[in-house]
Amino acid sequence: MRTLLLLFFICVFSCTAFSQNGLASDYYTAFNKLYNFAVEQQNTNPDSASIYGREAVSIAEKNDDDTLRVKALLLLSAISVDINDNENAGTYLRSAIKILSEINDDYRLAKAYLDLGNVYENSGSYDEAIEEYNKALSIYRSVENYKDEANALNRIGVVYKYKGDYPTALDWHYNSLRLSEEMDYPAGQANALGNIANVNESLNKYDEALEIYSRILNIFKELGDELKYANTLMNMGVIYFYQSKYNEALGKFKESLDISERLNDKLIVSYTLNNIACTYEALNNYRETFNYFNKALDVSRSMDNKWSIANTLNNLAATNIKLGEFPKSEQHVSEALEIANSIGSTDLIAESHKIMSNLYEEKGDYKKALVNFKLFKELDDSLYNERSHEQIAEIRAKYESEKNEKAIQDLHIQEQSRVIIFVSVTAILIFIIALVNYMQYRYKKKAAQLLKTIIDSLTHPFCVFTVPERELSLSNKSAGYSNSPYRRFIENPVQALKDPGFPYTFYEVIESKKEYTLEKLVNINGKDTYYEFYGFPVLDGEDNVTKVIEYAVDITEEKLAIDKIKTAFEREKELNDLKSQFISSTSHEFRTPLATLYSSVELIQHYDKTGSENKKLYHIARIKGIVKYMTSMLDDILTINRAEANRLEFQPDWINLRDFCNEIMEDIVVLASSQHFINQTIEGDCDNLLMDTKLLRHILSNLLSNALKYSPEGGQILFKTIVDDDQVTFTVRDEGIGIPDNDLKNLFQHFFRASNVGTISGAGLGLAIVKKAVTVHGGTLNYESEVGKGTTFIVKLPLRKEHEPSLIG
Repeated sequence: MRTLLLLFFICVFSCTAFSQNGLASDYYTAFNKLYNFAVEQQNTNPDSASIYGREAVSIAEKNDDDTLRVKALLLLSAISVDINDNENAGTYLRSAIKILSEINDDYRLAKAYLDLGNVYENSGSYDEAIEEYNKALSIYRSVENYKDEANALNRIGVVYKYKGDYPTALDWHYNSLRLSEEMDYPAGQANALGNIANVNESLNKYDEALEIYSRILNIFKELGDELKYANTLMNMGVIYFYQSKYNEALGKFKESLDISERLNDKLIVSYTLNNIACTYEALNNYRETFNYFNKALDVSRSMDNKWSIANTLNNLAATNIKLGEFPKSEQHVSEALEIANSIGSTDLIAESHKIMSNLYEEKGDYKKALVNFKLFKELDDSLYNERSHEQIAEIRAKYESEKNEKAIQDLHIQEQSRVIIFVSVTAILIFIIALVNYMQYRYKKKAAQLLKTIIDSLTHPFCVFTVPERELSLSNKSAGYSNSPYRRFIENPVQALKDPGFPYTFYEVIESKKEYTLEKLVNINGKDTYYEFYGFPVLDGEDNVTKVIEYAVDITEEKLAIDKIKTAFEREKELNDLKSQFISSTSHEFRTPLATLYSSVELIQHYDKTGSENKKLYHIARIKGIVKYMTSMLDDILTINRAEANRLEFQPDWINLRDFCNEIMEDIVVLASSQHFINQTIEGDCDNLLMDTKLLRHILSNLLSNALKYSPEGGQILFKTIVDDDQVTFTVRDEGIGIPDNDLKNLFQHFFRASNVGTISGAGLGLAIVKKAVTVHGGTLNYESEVGKGTTFIVKLPLRKEHEPSLIG
């Protein structure tokens, strides 16, 4: 009986185990089938791949299998990255990371942190990317995985470069390079060198960058890494572009584009398309420029890379400014600035403000231009300030120093081993003494080299002069450049010393023993440049100035921007003065006829009582004349107002020009005195001419009435009309007071009156109206004048064959 029961339990247990194994086998099989389907569809049909992947996750969750669940989640994140769905990619990775942390799978956990950091980087969330990369770095260091540690160091450096923090970026890249060199890891060395070269490029160190890129190209060629090879080609093309070697640049860019498009790397494709567009722009081929910029923008938007989108929009905005397409430019740069601010990219924000400054300057809005220029300079200085260059120099020096110290340490170990075996105690003491002396000498040499490296990294010209000799004891590379205010001293110090004002702040610093600042216009190579010079004293123990440190900052752009705003301000002030003059003049012009009008009305009332009909008619005529005069003045003001509002229209009609000119003469003759003689001549066929009589009446009436008004002593007035096949020429010449030379520049300004008009009445609107009317009519207005001899105006109006209405622009 017991035997039978035992056999029964064994059978039940075996069946249960078999059933469980069978179930396990079923869900593993189902999971692997779905997972493999997803992998197969990943590149060709990502939507189907995502569906298979989610089904695989569902199976793993139902069976509480974290290993399979992580596997499927990582695959789904990779699929989401491929289709630029950064939001879902991040969600899947965070879920995977939570599980991997619980099951202590360090290798895949570090890889997941890197992938999540890459998702944040691509979406412009730089601080979050750095945080995830550091988590991966911490794991690699704890397990002593040096290759992946070197790669993580590089990734962090790249993000800092995107943020515009170049010294910090270089620090990370040099750490990666040092680690890769210790491991003899060529791929890691190439990656680090490439990033170092890229930062050098951003700092305009083109020769250094090009030398590094050539070295990297050989490494990637030996490794067979086509993608990195394409990226390096693109970077070399950028250097050639900055050196104005456009054909060489295009060759590198297009070779890089072919490789990156074949490998379907959209990021490199977008950068390369941007670079090709910029090169075509430099060659003035704008058709290809916009073609490649738009392609780059499409690629950048397709992968939702905000840095690349903003960079391309900035490029499009700058190009549109050159072509005068200001609305398009403003639209592009505004969107670029919004994106750059959202991702905290300092270099892109600075570039956007620089483009906005150029845009507003071209549009004549100098106030906004200056505001954006100052914002650009503040951000630009934060990227390229002297402290940043000092930090970069220190990082480089630290890297080289550590390399040399390691080599010396290795040498010391070998030397000490030989000394222990072959040399006596006396020889050891001699060696130690020699070593101490050598180290002291080396320390001094290293300090001098570090100082030289730091000042050479300064972008502003920098010099140190001895007192009292004024001899140059130290200078940086920038001081010797062709546009430096110190170059003549470096090239010919003897000749430069003959100038008592050079160095610029030398004597003021010696006298005050304090910092001194001087703003000065310096002519360099025939070009005037504004510099701000800063001088600093170096004092000895007795408070005597032994040296003067001086450096110069080019402030030409800011100075010119301020001058433009100042000019605009002066112009605005001048216009206000003219308006004030107009108000005063107009008040007088209205007050006098109104007084006369009032007097005539009272006299009419008086003559009504006395019954004097003739005197009453005389005063009624005066009233009519005054009303007509005031109406004419108001018409002039309204005409100017319509012209300023772009509502002065060209409305031509068919006229007989001879009859029209005679009508004008009938109105003008009434204004002439007995001392004036008007000589009118008309030449050519005057029948059926298409002209705007309203505008033409403004032109001729104002010119002829001015000729009479400003010839108070009388004289001959010439009114000549010549009709040709394609134009009509009107000439109005008087023998009046003329116009002073100093007043000619403001002749057509509203409310302006020449300085020699005296008590001659007028509001200063006539010639402004003439100018506007001639412009709307599509003609030209020229003049000649000499004080005391008279003035000549020549108006040329085109003859049109058909109605072509237009507005003043």
